[in-house]
Amino acid sequence: MANKTQNIHSFKKGYGMIPYRDIRKAREEIKEVLGISARSQWYQRLNGNIIPNVEEKDAIEKIFAKYKVKNLTFGGGIAINAEAKLTRRETQVGKLLAWGGACKKNSSRSIIYIGAYG
Repeated sequence: MANKTQNIHSFKKGYGMIPYRDIRKAREEIKEVLGISARSQWYQRLNGNIIPNVEEKDAIEKIFAKYKVKNLTFGGGIAINAEAKLTRRETQVGKLLAWGGACKKNSSRSIIYIGAYG
């Protein structure tokens, strides 16, 4: 059995969150923004085989927002939730990682132990 990996340039998950009644309109808008007409080009872009530039990515995310896709997903299912609240421990770990990255001479020797709960 082949190991499936998700392409970080794919917008398939966000496209799948668009309501079914609007899927055709959204697809046509995305195709117009990307300047594509052929079905094969559409699937190449949808699956992330062709890497979108920054303007194309922003335009696709605007179309997702128009259709009320809450978590803008672009790139292999990585959801970006601007309203997410971090726990106290997650905030501490984030600060430690940022501090470790700032200390270049020690960053290669840093070991982060999450413990029994991580």
